[in-house]
Amino acid sequence: MLEELVKNKLFKISLAIYFLMIFTFSRSFMGVYIFGFRVGELSILLSMLILTYVICINILQKNKNSNTIDNTIFLIVIFFVVNSFFSDSSLINPYTYKASSYVWSLGFFYLGLIYFKYNNLNKYFINICLFLLAYVYYVAIYDLPYGFQELILNISDKYEPHKGSDLVILFITTFYLLNRFHKGKRIVLEIFVIMASLYLPLLLFKSRAGFISLALFVLFEILNNRNTFKGYAFRNIILLIISTIFMIQSTFLISKSGFIQFEKTRESVSYVTDYRVPELADEEFFELFYIRDGRLRSSDVNLNWRIEIWQDVLFDIQKENLFLTGYGYKEKIPAMSALDFEGNSVRSGLDGLNENVHNFFVNIFARGGTIHLLMYLYLIFQFSKFSLEKFNLKIFFTILFPLLFTSSFDASMENSHFPLIFYFLLGLIFNN
Repeated sequence: MLEELVKNKLFKISLAIYFLMIFTFSRSFMGVYIFGFRVGELSILLSMLILTYVICINILQKNKNSNTIDNTIFLIVIFFVVNSFFSDSSLINPYTYKASSYVWSLGFFYLGLIYFKYNNLNKYFINICLFLLAYVYYVAIYDLPYGFQELILNISDKYEPHKGSDLVILFITTFYLLNRFHKGKRIVLEIFVIMASLYLPLLLFKSRAGFISLALFVLFEILNNRNTFKGYAFRNIILLIISTIFMIQSTFLISKSGFIQFEKTRESVSYVTDYRVPELADEEFFELFYIRDGRLRSSDVNLNWRIEIWQDVLFDIQKENLFLTGYGYKEKIPAMSALDFEGNSVRSGLDGLNENVHNFFVNIFARGGTIHLLMYLYLIFQFSKFSLEKFNLKIFFTILFPLLFTSSFDASMENSHFPLIFYFLLGLIFNN
């Protein structure tokens, strides 16, 4: 059934358009309503159906080809069902599946796995993604016209420009595939380095975790392709000069300073690098981490906000004796309901709807306890091990670590688009 679906021409075209729309409009596209449901909700439903179908087929056929990855995913789903029962999470309540989306998004791993078993990677799709990288960079700096934003709001629940994590996964997905589709081609690596020189200042401005993730990916890719740089000393020097100029120009564009003016370089670079650095009084000094009143803290306001939540999750679970199973899926994680002295919510965001702890692993721990967290860590280990043994691909460094690192400081894996791209990409990779 699923095998026939992925061979269908209409489905293949629809899937390509679907991912291109995600790359182009990110969260705004996932909020578009179709028959009263958002695209993101329908996407998770599709992923859930695919995951359920694959598990049922494996059970009915007693699939002897099932590997450790299949078995681990099966155990993750089984524990969800058991945990739902013990935590009184209703299996007919849509919120249960929203809170457990980290389970159901795994279905897109199998979609990618089966899709690329019968279909080749389309080079035109990759080339379009490369042009989209340039478009997204422009929009990230100048935004869309107000009239177009209003148009999006007429059909979507939210207009949201690309977040740092969106930029990271778009860049990594495009160039991971491009660098391998055109393996050994010098011109492709030069495009990669130049685009990285544009995106790194942008990520530093938008998201420090995203910047670190992208910098790690760029470093690993250069190391993986180091032989392609050998024997081109003069060309390498030219590339270094050009990429440095592009990086400086990027800081000017981000700071809305126009084109490079060397006398203002220091000012523009300081604007980009210091944008998210907290302001301190004269008698204060910056401490990345310190302990006060028995709690870990940071002088960085954004980071401190996150580690306060993570510690509250840990302390609350310890207090409720839910260390093994977590809270389940029936309600918001209690740590996200914190109030200030005046009774105002301090963690629900400007729209009052945020309920994400901004850490993929802490979210799994809060929902499914230590048991689910250990299962997921083991799944990540198996992804790395299997790809290395079967394909000699070090995906832990190039894909898993950078993308999971940025998800450790953001709610990206709790969104509907980021994990679907992530798992679909893994399915593609596992078809080598």
